[in-house]
Amino acid sequence: MKIFAHQQVIQIFILCIICTKAFSQAKFEIYGTANLKYNNASVSLVGKYFKKNYFSSVSTTIKNGKFYFSERMISKYQKVFLSILVDGKSYEFDFFIKKGKQSIAINSLSDYDSLKNIILFDAPFQKVQKDFNAFIKPVIDSNKRFNDFVLMHNNSADSIFKDSLHKVTAGNIKKLMDKKLQFIKKNSNSYFSLYEFGTSIVTTSTLYSADQLFNVYLNFNNKLKASELGKEVYTIINKKKALVLNNEIVNFSFISNDNKKYSLSQFKENEYILLCFWASWCAPCKKNIPFLKDINLKYSFKGLQMISVSIDDEKTNWLSALNKFEMPWIQTCDLKPFITEKEKLRDVYYIHAVPQYFLIDKNGIIIYHNFQLKDDDYSILSKTLNNIFLEKK
Repeated sequence: MKIFAHQQVIQIFILCIICTKAFSQAKFEIYGTANLKYNNASVSLVGKYFKKNYFSSVSTTIKNGKFYFSERMISKYQKVFLSILVDGKSYEFDFFIKKGKQSIAINSLSDYDSLKNIILFDAPFQKVQKDFNAFIKPVIDSNKRFNDFVLMHNNSADSIFKDSLHKVTAGNIKKLMDKKLQFIKKNSNSYFSLYEFGTSIVTTSTLYSADQLFNVYLNFNNKLKASELGKEVYTIINKKKALVLNNEIVNFSFISNDNKKYSLSQFKENEYILLCFWASWCAPCKKNIPFLKDINLKYSFKGLQMISVSIDDEKTNWLSALNKFEMPWIQTCDLKPFITEKEKLRDVYYIHAVPQYFLIDKNGIIIYHNFQLKDDDYSILSKTLNNIFLEKK
């Protein structure tokens, strides 16, 4: 009996492995039909799950008014971007898919509100996505009208007027984000809302504090929070919370451009640190270099250690920028072998927008961050540094 029971356990274990493997490799299938006038048009599908690509772009051609896609899915739901190339012009729209069969009927293609011109069968979240688009449309339309106005007057406007336009533009972006957040809060039981929260707010916007994001996250039900997407959103919010003012900054080790080894903690108790995240492709970053040089000149001999971390993806671009701008303080890049951590620093600190500046005191505590303090002109940074080192003049 014991042997038989043991065999049963083994069989069940093997069956569980097979089922788990089959589930993890489950596929979606999309059966498409299209107006015959789109025959021979190229159709491609790109799948996104939050920030991860869970399958590569798949492409096909419309033949006899039909097309078909099938690919492995890891997540339960996935947002996809469908692109149709007709006579050199691309038409794009997005929607969600799930594991199993779904169908699409494309009647006509238009530059305006593409989802009105297609019919989706068995695709998830269609109603909530439609409601969401309708909810934010007035703000999008208003912002578009203003952006068109800016484009018309940008070349002829003086610098004061341009600054005013940029401030209004920034305010319009905030209005759109607030509108999205309003919808997300009202529909916090929807996976669609969690996805929009993750992609539109958590990972891309710097308008809200980590605590504000966390409070919104708490509104989602336990099932959504326990999903893979929910766990990813939670992880990112926690990374942002670790960089909140008055918290101790996470240590990291690195190698400088002149091949010297450092760690952030080695400056502790001796010097203040101004940690500067930037990139050679970032125009505001390059514009701020004279300002940073002035800071270095004023305070480096008084106890300020500046460290710049480039998030460039190409080493040659970074080194070329260093040669051009000649920044006389410690320089490193978020690439191997310069960063010796397991994760890239942009992921450890969740730096996905630059420039970002962190002022760290001798206890390793973050006392300044330009995003959190909304210090667009860096006047708060200048005042903070002046107050710290005033006694050492």
